[in-house]
Amino acid sequence: AQPSLFTEVPGRVINPAHIADSPYSRACGGPAERRAYQTLEEMFELLRDALAGPPRLTFAYWADHDALCHHRGVGAPEAEALLRHFDARLGDFLAYASEAVVIVTADHGMVDTTPERTLHLNNHPELQADLTLPLCGEPRTAFCYVHAERREHFLTYVGERLNHACRAVPSRELAEGGWFGLGPAHPELQHRIGDYTLLMHDGWVITERLPGERPFAQVGVHGGVSRAEMEVPLVVAKG
Repeated sequence: AQPSLFTEVPGRVINPAHIADSPYSRACGGPAERRAYQTLEEMFELLRDALAGPPRLTFAYWADHDALCHHRGVGAPEAEALLRHFDARLGDFLAYASEAVVIVTADHGMVDTTPERTLHLNNHPELQADLTLPLCGEPRTAFCYVHAERREHFLTYVGERLNHACRAVPSRELAEGGWFGLGPAHPELQHRIGDYTLLMHDGWVITERLPGERPFAQVGVHGGVSRAEMEVPLVVAKG
């Protein structure tokens, strides 16, 4: 695995309190100082505090807009209002951070789905029988671990019954094509992406409800390869 950038550059990581000390946050932040916040205003206050010390790299993550879009949809009025609120607070911070370089970006885009564009694997028992494990990955890009003796059936079923919603691609082809990032692949990558990947068409998702799980209820989704999901903003502000 790639080491955290903070193993080479001293800095601070600012995350929402509910994920600030998660295994993922600790792995990404490495030895960086970790700070947690509850509100957007607290996040910007921690960013202002970071400017008071010596120059260093500070990373802050804001999750509220992502969560709201998952729940209400990308085009929901509440999502637009929240983004405008963030933009106003960002403007205040940029005026304060006149001597810093501030980079604003996102880790993904998002699209809306509907119940009519949701495939439930539980409604396709023949396809479920092809798999050695439950679906992995994302509802927009699902990794499928397929019994070796049932691969032909799997491909035929997807090609004939589900071609309106997705297509199946050998996961190894995606890895060799650089879909999972630049540089040499980790030796464990192939074991994490299954035998085939279901690439969902516009607005479609595929889910599998396991015992004890809640029904899939997201409106906004990401993880697919559409332009709206792959392209992200990049804003660089220099004092």
